[in-house]
Amino acid sequence: MENNAYLDIMMREYENLSQFIRTLMQSTDVLIVISLTILFTGFGVAITENNILVFLIPFGIFASFFYGMYIYTTILSLGGYKKHLEEQINSLFPNRVLKWEYIARKHVHFSKSAIMIIILGFSFLVLSICKAVTLLPDIFLSKVLYVSALTICTVYLLLSLRHLSRVFIVSYYEAKNHYKK
Repeated sequence: MENNAYLDIMMREYENLSQFIRTLMQSTDVLIVISLTILFTGFGVAITENNILVFLIPFGIFASFFYGMYIYTTILSLGGYKKHLEEQINSLFPNRVLKWEYIARKHVHFSKSAIMIIILGFSFLVLSICKAVTLLPDIFLSKVLYVSALTICTVYLLLSLRHLSRVFIVSYYEAKNHYKK
């Protein structure tokens, strides 16, 4: 009877995690698509009219990247914990009954399309930075300050991507070590 109660608690936790991850992904997808649409439109307008929007577009791209990484860090962290729950539940049965994190780890996390989105985003970022820097007035200090701010954002973005690539496995091992019997 104790195993049934334990299984019931773990299954409810597993279902709640799954629902929370789905909700986060759906809301994030919509917000990122809307923000990218606004950024692409703004970039098109800014380039044709050479106006001040050109200088703000890179920061909008950084904001979209940072928001996406914040949400996906949360999702991957929850996924690591979900994988641990999956293993705990599967250990109570002779055959694997839950397989999502096993499959997702092999086929979904950092898929080719996700990597392509990141590459396209970086390409758009570089293009917008190049355009903005060429339009800056020839005042040395303004160029230095602008490029410095963009460099700081870029370094932080790269460090965040490095962290993002490890968060799933770190969360998994933290959950595994925390819940040892």
